[in-house]
Amino acid sequence: MFLISSSTSEKVSFHFIHANPFLLFEGNVSLGLYIKVVIHLFLFLTAQHKCSSFDINFTLQKYSISDLIKLITPYVNALRASCTECYLFSTNITVAEIAHLIILNKQNESTLAIDLNVYSKNQQFRLFDCVKRNKNNPLIQSVSFPFNNNSQNSYYEILQKSIITNTDSIDVPVIYLISNEFICKLPNKKISLSSSNDNLIKLNNINTHISKFFTCKANYTSTSNTNTSNITLQTIIQNTIDPFQEEIQQFTAFVNTLIKSDKSHQGYIRSCVRGNRNTNVLFFNIGGEYRFCTRKGTHHQHNQTAILVDVKNFTYAIRCKDPNCDNTFLLWNRIEQIN
Repeated sequence: MFLISSSTSEKVSFHFIHANPFLLFEGNVSLGLYIKVVIHLFLFLTAQHKCSSFDINFTLQKYSISDLIKLITPYVNALRASCTECYLFSTNITVAEIAHLIILNKQNESTLAIDLNVYSKNQQFRLFDCVKRNKNNPLIQSVSFPFNNNSQNSYYEILQKSIITNTDSIDVPVIYLISNEFICKLPNKKISLSSSNDNLIKLNNINTHISKFFTCKANYTSTSNTNTSNITLQTIIQNTIDPFQEEIQQFTAFVNTLIKSDKSHQGYIRSCVRGNRNTNVLFFNIGGEYRFCTRKGTHHQHNQTAILVDVKNFTYAIRCKDPNCDNTFLLWNRIEQIN
């Protein structure tokens, strides 16, 4: 394990990197979905478990991660204190440890300690010693939690370990998402993860959990960048929308209705970011076949579209990403109703 930090006095932020992986993922999207499902599984089993200190009425049905957080939040302190010997997956993980994944944000709302919004098809992970624009918190080796970090490592060695795509040759299994199931492969050969290793959560358990219990507030479709011919990737989650930002969540349903209103030009939300200059504006970046251009009055064949939402004035505008289109004067429309 390799741990680097970009923490400040205002925000605690750590990046975990497995410097010597025993398996790899085909890409950012499949890795992100796997992490979301595993976290969902942990929260699900935590809510389902019963002991002398915890016994709630829990129905076996599909939940979103936010549903499970709301369900567990009232009991977090009790779970942390009393469930130190309530084990999940043999003796590897306790319910008390899972309860520490639920924390309070700046708005005093329950959320995950793990940022699930970084696993986007169009987003890059930060490199060692890099800093975000207009920030002063470079990503450096953590001194608080050194794990197996070696202080004798050279700058180049640390940088090399922090590059997650640094693989001279792929001689370890790779996890793909094929036909909505996680499959583990070696080149030209399908394999199974060792059943004797209790540290592994078996992929068939993950796939069963997805089909029976895993859901999100909205469904989205993405396309994998692998060459595997039979992939139909239904991510069933939005990769970069933060479900705990109520303002974004409030307008997500409206944008989804807008970009799915034309049956021949169905779209999905790739990401949503807040404006830097005007923080009242949300930029919903749209993927799929919805490429409407207000100048043309119809859809482009290739160029993408963004939906701008002014949360203060309750208006929206459609912005074409074609460099040949004049977006200087956007046509803002009134949002009459939010469902």
